[in-house]
Amino acid sequence: MAKRAQARFDALIARDFKAAYGFFTPSYRDMVNYENWIRSRPPRASFRTARVLKVECPSADACEVEMEAAYDSPRGIKAAPKGLIERVVPERWVRVEGEWWLFQAR
Repeated sequence: MAKRAQARFDALIARDFKAAYGFFTPSYRDMVNYENWIRSRPPRASFRTARVLKVECPSADACEVEMEAAYDSPRGIKAAPKGLIERVVPERWVRVEGEWWLFQAR
């Protein structure tokens, strides 16, 4: 499971957004196709590094993942000044039909 979380961030670092989109649950991808997803959430930050910090699985089919990520902020704002930002990114992963997927609320 941690390998899939890392692979998704590796795709974001490579700016391979189609590959990153492919890690969302099948049900999410059924509701929101790639074109609508990328149009509604255009990539603003350029990820530079990422690594799995922690994985906790409260059940056999759900895990909470913390990723440590560094990215370039596209513009300066109070919450995120321009420049390199490092932060912990929380994610929820679920197992569907034997495979792990990133859970995304619509």
